[in-house]
Amino acid sequence: MVASVNASTSSGVVVTSDLSGQLALQSNGTTVATVTSSGLNLPTNNTLNTANTFGFKNRLINGNGIIYQRASSAALSTTASYVSCDRWFAGQETAAASTFGISSTGLGVGFAQQMALNRNNGSTGTGRIYAGQIIESNNLLDLQSKTITFSFTARAGTNFSATSSSIQVQVYSGTTADQGLTSLQAGSWTGLTAPLDTTQVITTTNTTYSFSCAVPSGCKELAVFVRFTPTGTAGADDTLYFTNAQLEVGSQATSFDFRPYGTELQLCQRYLPAINSTSTNSIISGGYSYSATNAQVPVVLPVTPRVPPTGITSSAASTFQFQGNSNYNASTITFNGASNAIASFVLGGMSGLTVGGGGQCVFNATSGQLLFTGCEL
Repeated sequence: MVASVNASTSSGVVVTSDLSGQLALQSNGTTVATVTSSGLNLPTNNTLNTANTFGFKNRLINGNGIIYQRASSAALSTTASYVSCDRWFAGQETAAASTFGISSTGLGVGFAQQMALNRNNGSTGTGRIYAGQIIESNNLLDLQSKTITFSFTARAGTNFSATSSSIQVQVYSGTTADQGLTSLQAGSWTGLTAPLDTTQVITTTNTTYSFSCAVPSGCKELAVFVRFTPTGTAGADDTLYFTNAQLEVGSQATSFDFRPYGTELQLCQRYLPAINSTSTNSIISGGYSYSATNAQVPVVLPVTPRVPPTGITSSAASTFQFQGNSNYNASTITFNGASNAIASFVLGGMSGLTVGGGGQCVFNATSGQLLFTGCEL
């Protein structure tokens, strides 16, 4: 059976129903999409340009790197770690001078940010350089036994040295919830498999690439990777740029799920509660002095973290000041414990505090930073 609209013109929309149960949507005589029992399917290399009405369709967080509470760029080590863009870990397989962070050069229209994996100019290290993200088990259990698509926009730097300008794209799965980055790097995830492991040639032009794979039935954790293997000596722009990374249900990539900045920030703070200074005397929290030299400062966490923090990373202690009956500059800062709602730390090395006196803790510099750690996967 064929039903047609504006059948007298070649630009009509044709809906076809046959014994296979497939509906073909045509424009100007060309099939632009088919509908089957598995859903809407698009021809190879096409994408669905649709409004973001699916509700957290992108299981990756901070896919465009717009949140970077730790640092805008940081050096990499041979141990994978979280160093720059929230939720993205990065590392290198052999010691070399390389970095991971954000870039605003070469952006196309509509791109808020690009993440950059860079081998520093003059570096001769040739081990793989990579970035990736682990998805929390709570956000992926419904993906078991389904087809997923991992997509992103990428381009090569002008001195990109990988053989054939090729990158490696991977999806890993495991069968135990939230084993985390350390176990993944050691290859010790329970039931570790790679549903997707392929290569892709990239160019110096921003291009969107997509890759589909089947999620194992017992999957309880997923991770995505992008990697490249540099060769020779690095030039000034031996870089893989990528952004708008998305992992979603289905065999076709859809439009990137742009979430409000505040929403994305809250999602990131589940894994990294953080406070960064905006100006001198930026208030962190109230506190009290329990000795002449020490003050305890409890901080209400901005969102409920994945697990309670277990430590802190901060700028120099001298960037923190306790303002009580006078202003006191700290010389030490130590973690003091946390729950899912509140974390606390102790400022020390002061003198003359009024025991039991109240006050407030402020940043004594515009570059102060306080990161509550231990919540990441």
